[in-house]
Amino acid sequence: MATSRLHSRRSAVQVQDIPLNILDFKIPTEIQGDFIRHTYFNTDCSPDKQSVQREEVWKRERILGQGSHGIIYLERCRKNGNKLRAVKGIKKYTRAGENESAHKRELEAVVGFSRPQYSHCFVRSDGWFEDEHSVFIILEYLELGDLQQYLNHPFSEYETREITKQVLEGLTYMHENAFIHRDLKPQNILVVAYSPDWHVKIADFGISKQQSDEDVRHTLEQGTIGFAAPEQLGICKGAFTYTCAVDMWSLGAVAYRMFTGTNAFEGLTELVEYVAGRLPFPIGNLKSQQMSATGLDFILKLMSPVMESRPAAMDAYRHRWFTRTNLPRGLDSR
Repeated sequence: MATSRLHSRRSAVQVQDIPLNILDFKIPTEIQGDFIRHTYFNTDCSPDKQSVQREEVWKRERILGQGSHGIIYLERCRKNGNKLRAVKGIKKYTRAGENESAHKRELEAVVGFSRPQYSHCFVRSDGWFEDEHSVFIILEYLELGDLQQYLNHPFSEYETREITKQVLEGLTYMHENAFIHRDLKPQNILVVAYSPDWHVKIADFGISKQQSDEDVRHTLEQGTIGFAAPEQLGICKGAFTYTCAVDMWSLGAVAYRMFTGTNAFEGLTELVEYVAGRLPFPIGNLKSQQMSATGLDFILKLMSPVMESRPAAMDAYRHRWFTRTNLPRGLDSR
């Protein structure tokens, strides 16, 4: 994806463009066991004269995934059996009663980044519905799964770079609109097309957050060990605060994992020692796989232990690693 493509979209990517009125995307729904019936109205009529335009019935088939931020179901359309979708269910309230703001935050992110200009970067949502206990977000179903499923061997530098660049474009849009993902990892990068011409999309805004002018303070919600930035895990110098820089660290960690087949830091001990300056960055794995000097520089910059030293997403997108044209495309070319 050429840099000019991102630049050409910048005029459309502004904070005020993200629609925060999530109620506009709510679908009237009746739920009976595993069957979900949606009613769509003719929006050309005035509110007091709305007529039913069509109905859709979906059947919940199985669980695709489950985590601390919700359950994702696979559902099939009853009228068109070949039509599938993913639906993420989020409890409205946890035992402590604090989950309401979390699901509203996720809805704002998913709905906002489902607009057409972002469709190549993010998993699309077709609306949402709810029952007494849960909110359900309708998502496009990508049958090729997530990036984690393909990490059984190291990627070529070309593939690593192209996937990294696509995710970086999505992060640029998120950060320009004051959203931080906070849990970027291979499982949250879904695959639209695979090798050699990869196309990936960012998924799961479960712990994404809109960044205030005062950054995100005193909210050490952890990402995933191996990909979470040191400041997310509370092993950094200074105040408990973090910014969009956490996503940049995570992207560097994902790139490292793709190219080497291993995590840069397998445990907290090594990470603590690196942040404290007592252990160098594990550059040996990158060099042994013959990563280019520009690729090394990119990953080192993103995984700086000092969050203020990491480049912003747009600056990283302009890194000279992405302008190289002579990288081999396949593993056998290393």
